[in-house]
Amino acid sequence: MSEKNAKVLLASVILARSSSYVLQKIGLTNIDVFNLMGIRFLLAFIIMLLIFNKKLRYADKSSVISGLIVGTIYFVVMSFEVFSLKTCESSTTAFLENTAIVMVPLFEALLLKKMPLPRTIIGFLMAITGVALMTLRGASIYFSVGHILAIGAAATYAVAIIITDRVSKKANALVIGIVQLGTMGSLSVISSFLFETPHLPSEPMSWFAIVLLALVCSCFGFTLQPVAQKYTSAETTGLYCAFGPLGAGVLGWICLGEALSILALIGAVLILLSIVLVQKG
Repeated sequence: MSEKNAKVLLASVILARSSSYVLQKIGLTNIDVFNLMGIRFLLAFIIMLLIFNKKLRYADKSSVISGLIVGTIYFVVMSFEVFSLKTCESSTTAFLENTAIVMVPLFEALLLKKMPLPRTIIGFLMAITGVALMTLRGASIYFSVGHILAIGAAATYAVAIIITDRVSKKANALVIGIVQLGTMGSLSVISSFLFETPHLPSEPMSWFAIVLLALVCSCFGFTLQPVAQKYTSAETTGLYCAFGPLGAGVLGWICLGEALSILALIGAVLILLSIVLVQKG
């Protein structure tokens, strides 16, 4: 896969996951956090297992171990995110979690002991400003437990992006993505039995949200991210996180008739310009 196609795929999977904030809010009306995550990710894993059973049957040990590691980290990310959604507006959680945009280059700079280029720093700051304009909508942020959890999601998301970048280049990226789903689902089910009373949703709307989360946000969104990251950099992935709030805003406008304010439109332009600036050359 060419780097250009990988970037298109990366933008697509992040856009696909942009609907997850609202869908998880709907799902949480009927079941608990780990219960929701367990059904969502195990359902997605079973679907991918049926489609790619031969590839998994002959998967190498390195790819499976990498999938277990990445899946465990993303389980922590999603736990922070979904618990945050229980007490925060989805737009606020989306903004705080996507501060991973600036955390990724900072973490990479620490790991490589090399400062990012000035153009890169400016681009990432433009992106986070654009995300703020698109998601906060004038709301003030006061730090509650939900906000702290969303920042925890951002920090672990940045770590997950960097680790996925490293392992996907040395192993089978598709196998990593599928094993990742199974790991997230298994850890969620175990946590649900330990801390909750697991049960199946009783409302059709909850099932609708969970099925969409499994098919769109997990089978496509989570599984193919390692495939895209195999041919791109961690910094590119961090920057492309900005597509999440951008996609959520556009979907809200198209599907729910939510008006896009002038500030939101400026934010969208900033996000697109930041990506052009950082990727130039």
